[in-house]
Amino acid sequence: MVGDAIESALRQTYARKEIIVVDDGSVDETAAVLAGFGDRIRIIRQSNAGAGVARNRAIDAARGELIAFLDSDDEWFDFKLELQVSVLQAMPQIDFLFTEFVVRRSSGEVLHGGTRQWHDNQIDWQTLFASNQRFSSLGVSSLPAVADFTIYSGSLYRHLLKHYLILPTTAIVRTAALDQLTRFAEGPIVFEDWEFFARLARCHRGAFADVETAVNRGHQTPGRLTMCSSLTKLSTHAAIIERVFESDSNFMREHRQEVNSLKADLFARIAREALLGARPDLARAALRKRRSLKVGSPRLNTTIYSLLSYAPGGSKAIRLARQTLRLARTIGRRA
Repeated sequence: MVGDAIESALRQTYARKEIIVVDDGSVDETAAVLAGFGDRIRIIRQSNAGAGVARNRAIDAARGELIAFLDSDDEWFDFKLELQVSVLQAMPQIDFLFTEFVVRRSSGEVLHGGTRQWHDNQIDWQTLFASNQRFSSLGVSSLPAVADFTIYSGSLYRHLLKHYLILPTTAIVRTAALDQLTRFAEGPIVFEDWEFFARLARCHRGAFADVETAVNRGHQTPGRLTMCSSLTKLSTHAAIIERVFESDSNFMREHRQEVNSLKADLFARIAREALLGARPDLARAALRKRRSLKVGSPRLNTTIYSLLSYAPGGSKAIRLARQTLRLARTIGRRA
């Protein structure tokens, strides 16, 4: 897959580019695949340190005024960079741009509108962004492979509190907008990109181009980062809120109630997943954090989680927990 990704970068109709590949301690045939590209790519090798470290090393090594990201299991359409550069040149007020994408499953099935698929088609870009305009209004000659489309622009910061909106493979960023605080998180095994774009959106305007420019390949390859547990994803989301949004005193003065309500929901879900994973200690810790937020009376399912977190261990208790939690979810959906 990494070879396919690099080939898609080399095929770009935009010629002024450098391709940097970070080999994050691979133990397969990646080195041999990369060697086949010769001097058409720059290779940085490091001991396995995670996606965040790898992305930051590439940023530090990049020499261009714009940086675009491409995951090793994704691909760009040939016109991707040319289209995005033309938009950024025509809209100097925005510092980063991302787009819609296609999902191609391992079965060969293709799903359009990947960002909307993430959110069950509930995303309304006109509500998320303050303004919008047609690509044709920018005065840029339309590219042959692309029909006219809408570009939405404004601040995404508050929306990134709750929702993961940006596939890095579709994004391009002005290098001048990056500083030592606007970095990919280097600890988490997932959502390091969510944190990066939240930090970027805090001070910089972004835009979404409602046009597909990339392919996100769906696969079940061992080691795929997004295949980590729900407990890991929920815990990482809570940590992003603490590191990014709660450190922003201006944001918290205006949105503290919203932040606390979201965290309370996350801690309840963390408790549920911890119980299902036979980790009552983690469940109790999450529930203590939820209580400290003082967001009102707990829901029925949260009370059940609290009781179960102190139940005796053993397989029988865990089976009972699973049955009870399913019941709690059913009650919650009906409430």
